Amino acid sequence: MTPDIIPFQFGDDDSPLFGCHHRPPAESTSRSSAVIICAPIGQEYLRSHRALRLLAARLAQAGFHVLRFDYFGCGDSAGDDQHGRLDEWVRNVRSAVDVIRRRTRVENVCLVGLRLGAALALLAAAEQPDVKSLVLWDPVWRGGEFVRELTTAQHEKLQELTNRELVDGRQQGFLGFDLSKTLLAEVEQLDLSGPDCLPACPVLMLSSARRKQSDSRDSTDQSGCAEMTLCRIDEDANWLTGPMRTVMPHSAIRTAVSWITKSCP
Repeated sequence: MTPDIIPFQFGDDDSPLFGCHHRPPAESTSRSSAVIICAPIGQEYLRSHRALRLLAARLAQAGFHVLRFDYFGCGDSAGDDQHGRLDEWVRNVRSAVDVIRRRTRVENVCLVGLRLGAALALLAAAEQPDVKSLVLWDPVWRGGEFVRELTTAQHEKLQELTNRELVDGRQQGFLGFDLSKTLLAEVEQLDLSGPDCLPACPVLMLSSARRKQSDSRDSTDQSGCAEMTLCRIDEDANWLTGPMRTVMPHSAIRTAVSWITKSCP
């Protein structure tokens, strides 16, 4: 049977967040751990949506309660692009942990984060004792590099446009997303590459082929981490860079589901 998917809102009444709760099939045995998926932002959010939905469905079939959700100012949650703030998004992850525990009464939570979502999951887990495991999928370790990637992609897109397509000779935003200067400044200050940034819980790091070396960290550095598993997956990192390159990252999904199934009760 297909797992139930229940859309709902949670968080503050004046700034509600949108979530989708994937429930295990009725005939399966529910596990004592739930999984929360922390999506990326911008175009990476759009291009990964189907993959993350499939990941949630596979985990639900394996007996997990799974929550996909949108940060404040993103997707179907309240607010718009200009309202996004890094510290608020971290609080959104913590709120997601609280709500899935209330809805399911599970004991433990696994956070799965993709790109900037992985950074948010890592920051949230640092102060969330009920987060017992992490999956970091092509994480953004250094925010400055991520902002430069966004800026380069925007400039390349502008070069494809004719002057007639520009509005008053100007084009703002990042591939259709009008991220605020405050948010960009916060992201630029982000640096999770230090030896003390990994939590004391088990961590799976998924690294796509051809991901820039500067966007990775020393896989042998496990300071402060109880258990870290590094897995290089088959999919080219370019699967998130454009609609003509978007493919379903089946290898990463299989690896994540297998690791979570073995690591979480």
